[in-house]
Amino acid sequence: MEMKNIRLYLPILSLILLVSCMELDQFNPNAPTVESFWKTEADLYTGLMGAYAQLQDDYYGGGDINAVCLTMSDMGTVTRKSGELYNVARFIEEPWEFYWWQNSYKLISRAYQVIDRSGAIGDTENIRAIVGEAQFLVALAYYNLVQMFGYHIAYVDKELGAGDDPAPRGNSLSITGLMENLLLEAIPVLPLASEYPLDQYARVTKGAAQSLLGKLYMQTHQYELASEQFMAVIESGQYRLLANFADNFINDGVTLNEEAIFLVNFTLNGPQGEDDENSRHRSYGIREMSGIGIFSDIAPTPFIFESFLKERDVDGNFDPRMDITLFNDSTSRLFYNLTYEEWRYFGTLDLLYDKNITTSFMKYSEQEGLEISGDTVVTEKFKIGQTDFLVIRYADILLLQAEALNEIHNGPDAADELGNTAYEYVDMVRERSNMFPLSIAKPGLSPSEFLTQLQHERVVELAEECVRYFDLRRWGLYNNNNNTNDTDFETWTSEDRWANIPLEEREVNPNLTSNPGY
Repeated sequence: MEMKNIRLYLPILSLILLVSCMELDQFNPNAPTVESFWKTEADLYTGLMGAYAQLQDDYYGGGDINAVCLTMSDMGTVTRKSGELYNVARFIEEPWEFYWWQNSYKLISRAYQVIDRSGAIGDTENIRAIVGEAQFLVALAYYNLVQMFGYHIAYVDKELGAGDDPAPRGNSLSITGLMENLLLEAIPVLPLASEYPLDQYARVTKGAAQSLLGKLYMQTHQYELASEQFMAVIESGQYRLLANFADNFINDGVTLNEEAIFLVNFTLNGPQGEDDENSRHRSYGIREMSGIGIFSDIAPTPFIFESFLKERDVDGNFDPRMDITLFNDSTSRLFYNLTYEEWRYFGTLDLLYDKNITTSFMKYSEQEGLEISGDTVVTEKFKIGQTDFLVIRYADILLLQAEALNEIHNGPDAADELGNTAYEYVDMVRERSNMFPLSIAKPGLSPSEFLTQLQHERVVELAEECVRYFDLRRWGLYNNNNNTNDTDFETWTSEDRWANIPLEEREVNPNLTSNPGY
């Protein structure tokens, strides 16, 4: 059963979830029910595919989490001067935070159906692995939730029915403990990446769970525990840096990406209108062509472009990752066969919403959607996004291990048990992109200087991959002192440390209260 076809299982899952709400005269006696469905290992697998499908929906596919990660960090701004996203970028409460909440708890609910139903079905190796995948998905949802709303969120550790008591209010110990336990239970039962056949590409692996647990420890500043998990991933031999940085963002549907530790697998080449699409790429155009589905919604802050200009590569050129990540008059790639200046004045009129914005994101660009001749759109092929979204990749883990070692040893020169220093982990990432090794370019950095350099390395390597929002929180930089990178932070106040618990949730669950400041 291919990961690309997980949408096929959603009608079955929807029937299970909705059967109790059907009118009697609409009931189909042959339709599956909760009691009749959860009987076999195949049923568990079908339920798991329903959980994976939530990742393809608005969680990562529609752009909700991606848009918030970019606009609520110093990495992205909004081209329009009004509207929901404009308010999100300036920390004015809008429905986007609710989407984050809603999609996370949908994922938790679907995953717990699998976890809680498994015991009555069996205890085979395959079933334990399926449960491990579901446990990872629950932990991933909570990892995202606590970075947006803090720890006083709904503590859900089982499948909840309409007649159950409302979920209790969590705290830092209960929510962190739940995530940690889920991942520690999942790691021993999950397969290695190499143990999955090609048609199961993008399912949760042991390395994915170890990486997420390491990330959890990093966010809570437990650096030694984080380093242990990262070393296990590095030592596993399952992952490597691709020779070409750009290949991470091109999906040919055939070649496994050995740098991808966990990704959201979208359809390869479906007909227009197919459901399992990734529409995120349509929001980052240099200007809007709404008739064909390209929008100019989210743009990089100048800080991102300036970061790429800080160093030249070994040949004296700009950091080559800039061409892959950004589109402006300093990059050489074309966007739908047009240069940056041609896009700015497409149709003889500059249609940028904010004339101060001179750069757009390029990393996940989809270029197959149309052909342009002069000022005319000739052919619209399809709008479907086929490029997988990388949630965790190996370069991220190498840089995090460098950060952990710098914190553990109060400096970048001590080696871990694998014999690598923090400098060496950074060098692995830099040298892949033809940059001078940091150990040569900037030797002898102090612990604080090395951390500052690492913060730069993570920008140029991981821009647009929705990690900066989490990085700022880990480094204590999520505040209005950050407005030198992004003027949107000028409107940040102390209440914006966490988004407010959605009103809709507080109205139905008396255990939940507003976050401080609201």
